Amino acid sequence: MTDRTGIVILSHFDDRSLMRHCADMLRDCGAAYDVFLLSDRTQPSLTLARRPRGLREIRFVIDDLIGLGYPQRQGLAIGRSGRRNLKLGNADLPLLLFYLSHPGYRYYWLVEYDVRFTGSWRELFAAFDDNDADLLGTSLRRFEDSPGWDHWGGVHVPILAPDSYERLRGFFPIYRVSHRALAVLHDAGLRGCSGHMEGVMPTLLYNLGLRIEDIGGDGEFVRPGHTNRYYRNTLAGDSLSPGTFVYRPVIAKAGDEPNKLWHPVKAARSPLVRLSRGAYSAAAGALLAYKRRLWQRGSRRRPARPRDQ
Repeated sequence: MTDRTGIVILSHFDDRSLMRHCADMLRDCGAAYDVFLLSDRTQPSLTLARRPRGLREIRFVIDDLIGLGYPQRQGLAIGRSGRRNLKLGNADLPLLLFYLSHPGYRYYWLVEYDVRFTGSWRELFAAFDDNDADLLGTSLRRFEDSPGWDHWGGVHVPILAPDSYERLRGFFPIYRVSHRALAVLHDAGLRGCSGHMEGVMPTLLYNLGLRIEDIGGDGEFVRPGHTNRYYRNTLAGDSLSPGTFVYRPVIAKAGDEPNKLWHPVKAARSPLVRLSRGAYSAAAGALLAYKRRLWQRGSRRRPARPRDQ
């Protein structure tokens, strides 16, 4: 393992907005960090957007995540063949897959495709280079501060003693996790831990003695001097709105306030992306039907094999 940090941008489609996001990250961070695009290709898409020079892309499909072998996390897909999507709350799995194939980093930043920063990404990440937290995330809080969260009931952590641990949750469109923490999370998955990753990750790591920290919103896990430094939101509600880094509403572009994280920023999708996904699914369905018809015709024409005497 080296002292280097990897930055992973996670996306499930291609368009010009994503490529600009990757280009910004490479321009700001390419000299100091290793930057990757981690692409979910379960639903292939086409784009005319040019990939920035130097971008390293790692592609995966949902079956690769199932192949991680976590016994309680096998039913990951929703939708039918050709239109499958990853179920909500499993966005940690692509990073675990990446970690297993790229185990040489001390820290791993994951940045989802719809996160923006109105400042230098390099300066944001560098602010935590000397921070030894095993998990840096946003909106970290305890169960008693958010008892109405819909996903508490699904958080299953059998490696912790029942009723003797503290439940925590966060909000992780962007987070940094240590090599040590990923090893713990991988082992926990193999031992049956499951549930929404924004509850499982902080609950496991905190109760196992690893250090967690909020990167700079509000609450008890924010270090002194970092309150509302890199984002603002409202912890009292599940939408986290109003603020700059929220669950809802969706915004078309980042706001004007400098040096703040913004989410969810979803530019209007390219018609080509939407068309290509629909066209791909239709073509895949037509090809499957055609193969089925050929097989059925062959079965009808094939003479019956004589029985053994």
